[in-house]
Amino acid sequence: MPKGCVDQEVLNLLACRLKYEDTHFAPYSTMWFMPTMFSQFALDWDYKAVKGFYQSEFMGKVDYLTKIVIPMNDLN
Repeated sequence: MPKGCVDQEVLNLLACRLKYEDTHFAPYSTMWFMPTMFSQFALDWDYKAVKGFYQSEFMGKVDYLTKIVIPMNDLN
């Protein structure tokens, strides 16, 4: 367990790795691992623009979805 804040680049790298493992070893993605800025963009921008930008890179078919992981900074 980290004793301080974890840099967002570390979290984004972990999200990419977990996404790779989820899609590489299964025929379809069951979990979506979103980057750190996703929650802020989803709250601030038009949801259609956010969906279009992130869907192809980070989302799979919703039919097989079991979990969505969105890292957030809860210290602010």
